[in-house]
Amino acid sequence: MSFEDFYHFVNKTIDELIETAEIYRSTKFDFHEIEFQWVSLPPVLGREAVIFEIMDKIYVDEEHIYPCVDLIFRGIKTGY
Repeated sequence: MSFEDFYHFVNKTIDELIETAEIYRSTKFDFHEIEFQWVSLPPVLGREAVIFEIMDKIYVDEEHIYPCVDLIFRGIKTGY
């Protein structure tokens, strides 16, 4: 998979995670920013930064992509 295709895949996956959370909570979320954090690293803020953070760790090249990242929805912070 090309870098660009994988970028779109990660972006779509984030959309699907948000949609799933909305269905589960029966609430439409109005996100201004999203935040992502690996377990042992500081958080990354902003959709573009989040996508590239994920890709940096799992996308090696078109033939080598680490197989799995579990994304979870932990909640909404106020003040955004």
